[in-house]
This record gives sequence, C-alpha cells and structure tokens, in this order.
Amino acid sequence: MAEVVNDTTNYRALLREAKTDDEKHDAVSMVSAQHLARSAHENLDQIFKALFKWAMAMTEKPLTTTREALMAELLIDVDRLFEKVSDLDRPVG
Repeated sequence: MAEVVNDTTNYRALLREAKTDDEKHDAVSMVSAQHLARSAHENLDQIFKALFKWAMAMTEKPLTTTREALMAELLIDVDRLFEKVSDLDRPVG
C-alpha cells in the first residue's frame, strides 16, 4: 500500500495520453488503486492516533514518537493481557 501511496506518477495524465484500451485500463486501475490506498492510509493513521491516545491513557507512559516503539509497547501489553486471560482459564486449586 505504501508503494502505491508514494507513487507520484500522474495516472490521470497517462489516461489522457493513452492510445490503446490496455493503456487506458491500466491508467484507470492505478487511479482507483491510488485513491483507495490513500483513503486506507488516512484511515489507518486515524486508527493509529486513536490507539496511541488509548495506549498512553492505559499505560500512563511518556509519549513515544515512533510507531515502531509504540507498536512494541502495545505488543507487550497485549502479551500481558493474554497471560491474564490464560490465567483465568486455568482451574483453581
């Protein structure tokens, strides 16, 4: 997805210049793919921001500036959560 989002090719211009049906089809496909990828990228950014706020509120840790660091912290927290759930499933006594 990142490759499509970062692609700076002007597929609309290529569509105007296309001479064959295949060239037109490819250009239209890429215009659609870029639109969908950019929309998905924006949605994922919004989700990331919401998760970031939630994680900071839940863990009361200082703000982390990189996604990788935050994702590592979230994975650790998820791991701990699964351990707690597993403990609940074990028989007592």
